[in-house]
Amino acid sequence: MSFNKESSIILIVFFIAAAILSPPDVISQLTLAIPMIIIYVVLRLVVPQFKSFKQTPTNVIALKMAYMCFLSIIMAYLILKLLNIILD
Repeated sequence: MSFNKESSIILIVFFIAAAILSPPDVISQLTLAIPMIIIYVVLRLVVPQFKSFKQTPTNVIALKMAYMCFLSIIMAYLILKLLNIILD
């Protein structure tokens, strides 16, 4: 697995999103960014295994899956924030 320019841009987007969504301390930002990066790397390893099942290029599939994971993490974060507001 090699990381190309698209992968580095996605990693930067993950850190920017973590900086925007989390409180201004580094630990919170890393706590949000690291799971997104781990999911992205795992998907980059898993998606080529299914290349024969899909007709689209592997990079497109990986980017779509990373985008979906990114959205799911944002949704989980927002739900936790909402629960925190409700319970306080």
